[in-house]
Amino acid sequence: MEDDATSRRAARFGVFGDLPTRLLTHALPRVPWFLEPVLLRMWTGLFFLIAAGQRRAVAHNLRALHPAWGKTRAWWGAWRVFLHFAATYLDALRCETGTGDVDWEIEGLATFEDLASRKEGCILLTAHMGNYDLAAPMFSARFGRVLYAVRAPEREPEMQKIREEELRRKEAKHPNFRILYNTPDGMLGVELSRRLQEGAIVAVQGDRVMFDVSPMDCEVRPGLRMRLPKGPLFLARATGAPC
Repeated sequence: MEDDATSRRAARFGVFGDLPTRLLTHALPRVPWFLEPVLLRMWTGLFFLIAAGQRRAVAHNLRALHPAWGKTRAWWGAWRVFLHFAATYLDALRCETGTGDVDWEIEGLATFEDLASRKEGCILLTAHMGNYDLAAPMFSARFGRVLYAVRAPEREPEMQKIREEELRRKEAKHPNFRILYNTPDGMLGVELSRRLQEGAIVAVQGDRVMFDVSPMDCEVRPGLRMRLPKGPLFLARATGAPC
């Protein structure tokens, strides 16, 4: 029992635990603005050292995208990815806690307006870039219909509780924003098909494989292959919804 308690405490302090997020949320209103860049890099460096598997995965992906890069440059690129993700996560926390604002820059505005003008259900493919939770609630109000964002549950129950509280507040503030969870034993495909038939927008990540599903190998360019999830494309084909 003591070993289990120690393991739980370690998990809560880990990369996927709730305690780093609780600490950040508590510190944000109290940290002077000029210390923020210093602390951001310090905490990012700590996570860069702790998250060994994620660090190696990012460096490996960067070398696949840039074959001419050596090991040192790939690791430097991985550090910059971590730092960018941390800055985006900090922006999201500032918006969540009411201690900051975000200026939006939208690329492909014509496509965005075309999506907003459609009446039928549409599939919105998203990338896992760190701004997913921040953007979806705000943009849902501009579509004039419900946007269902698909996400995976957090790995640790304490962190999932925090996320649930955040998402319930967002759903209350943005009536057109709803969350659906992608779980291994769920019937998400049936639920998404029904929502699309009702004319809703479904936002689903199309750049990473989740859980025990069959990936799709794609050749992005000669010599570079990527594993992408089949689910979003199968959903578009089955429902006929534009993607």
